[in-house]
Amino acid sequence: MLEKLTRDMLPTGWANETDLCGLNEAQGRQGRDPLLAQLQAEELASAPWDYHQQSYRYGLHGLIKYPAMMVPQMQGDLLDAALRANPATVEVLDPFVGAGTTLVESLARDLNFTGIDINPLAILACQAKSGPLFGRAYEAKVAALLQRLSRDHGTSIDVNFPERRKWFNASASIQLSRIRRAICTESSVWARRLMWLAFAETVRAVSNSRGSTYKLHIRPFDELASTRGASEYFEEVARDSVARVRWHEEELSNRGVLRRGRVTRTISAFCGNVTDFSARRTAFADLIITSPPYGDNKSTVSYGQFSYLQLRWIPEQDLPLQATAFQNAYAIDGRSLGGSLRGGLEYAPQLCSGSAAARNFIDALAALQRRDLMIKTVVFLRDYERALKSASSLLRPGGYAIWTLGDRTVGGVRLPLGAITAEILERFGLLTQGHIQRMIPQKRTPQRNSQGFTMDEERVLVTKKVSS
Repeated sequence: MLEKLTRDMLPTGWANETDLCGLNEAQGRQGRDPLLAQLQAEELASAPWDYHQQSYRYGLHGLIKYPAMMVPQMQGDLLDAALRANPATVEVLDPFVGAGTTLVESLARDLNFTGIDINPLAILACQAKSGPLFGRAYEAKVAALLQRLSRDHGTSIDVNFPERRKWFNASASIQLSRIRRAICTESSVWARRLMWLAFAETVRAVSNSRGSTYKLHIRPFDELASTRGASEYFEEVARDSVARVRWHEEELSNRGVLRRGRVTRTISAFCGNVTDFSARRTAFADLIITSPPYGDNKSTVSYGQFSYLQLRWIPEQDLPLQATAFQNAYAIDGRSLGGSLRGGLEYAPQLCSGSAAARNFIDALAALQRRDLMIKTVVFLRDYERALKSASSLLRPGGYAIWTLGDRTVGGVRLPLGAITAEILERFGLLTQGHIQRMIPQKRTPQRNSQGFTMDEERVLVTKKVSS
């Protein structure tokens, strides 16, 4: 049955070769695109886009660790190239914003920014990084918080959720409760948000979950006794956050994009998916710059599992979604791209008719007779196509969209996400202008998982909207 899914579904006239180099040539017949020319300029070409020696997360970028974070310097260079190619760019959109790397770099360039993500922890990070940045006031508030913490000798545990005792020993739970109470006493929302990021780092560090993976896996027994004290760890991270806020406050002030600690542009962060967001907005973005997931969360990066423990400790009133949105460790991942397997194989014919690259991949995967891999990949691509359609509808005609993408393998078969993305976007009026290739520095995702090999390189795809 599986091998028959895609037979005779490719429209007449589609080429078999779907490599992006061919797409570059097809789109490049009218001349070299200004943005692509900027990206391939001599001053950048002399230092490849790998950033092996430049991946330090300075200032606000280092307030929280989050899976698969983009390199700040790279996002800054992409924004600079886009601004040189189109100086009229004002509105930037990242429909998969994560912890806000592109947001912070957009702030530094005095651009309006809109970020979208389904994960409440990611949006909390974006809200905290959006300011205001009152460095001295924040330093004083952290000092007061630490004083309150030192005076709290209570032994009550203020949160309860399934398997709390599995993930936290009694001492960690008591200390985390003290920190939580101290933060809740703070009256300023902007300061609490920054403090919650330091708290989230602490929760992750003192939990019984392994730090070497984004998924929830219990630490080996011999490591459980060596977990650091929560109060000590939090003080260290909180003081570091003060230094980071003060550094970026000075940096942005010197650039003229802060006035009395507040950004001069509009920064918005929406907790949800881009399809729901696009239902209430017309095209507004001059530039899309993003890195979409390269597979469903369970098979690739489990953002929801990574965030679950932190979200259970942070009070609901300071989060952008109600607690029911992360009622268990799998809730967020279940609402992500490819999270629901319903109607999986039914979508295969439509997918194949619109993408030659997808058709070739599905043909190769069908030969393996792995129905489980087929369904999971097809539903991911179904949701991915919907997300691309929604994001494209928010881009103004003439606007650029820059997509950082990875081609992983599934069951030993390469999933050509770059080529599939280019073909899908063309149907929505975004034509490929070209791409650049880069290696991923300091990769923390596994080289192989139960679904197949992951990836260690990415492709930056440059597209431009030619129609509404």
